[in-house]
Amino acid sequence: MCFNRENNSCCCATTIISALIGALAIAGIYYGGFLTGIATIVFITLVLGILGILYIIIPVLCGSNCNHVNALCLVPISVGAIITSAFALSITFIGAALSLIPLVAAVAFFMIMLIINLVYIIVNFLSRV
Repeated sequence: MCFNRENNSCCCATTIISALIGALAIAGIYYGGFLTGIATIVFITLVLGILGILYIIIPVLCGSNCNHVNALCLVPISVGAIITSAFALSITFIGAALSLIPLVAAVAFFMIMLIINLVYIIVNFLSRV
């Protein structure tokens, strides 16, 4: 099983494959013309990336010694989401529709990975209570 007590890795194959499938689906919807703008997706991904970084940084700054689930995987996903979102925000207002499809897929990939991590963190938090 991917998520269990012994292996707290969110970077397993099923998570990555599901995020890739979702990203390709969102890029296909954008290519089909059903999604007119990507600004909402980009802003959601940017906010989730910042929240992911804050989830790791705030307890470290406060001196908490608690063990964070998914902390090792959340850092590169959050940094990638912030960088991709910033790049998408700068290109979105300039670029043509077809050149944005890989960028839409990259932003959607990071957004889905962050949502999967968020759900997993909430489930782990609720299971402790």
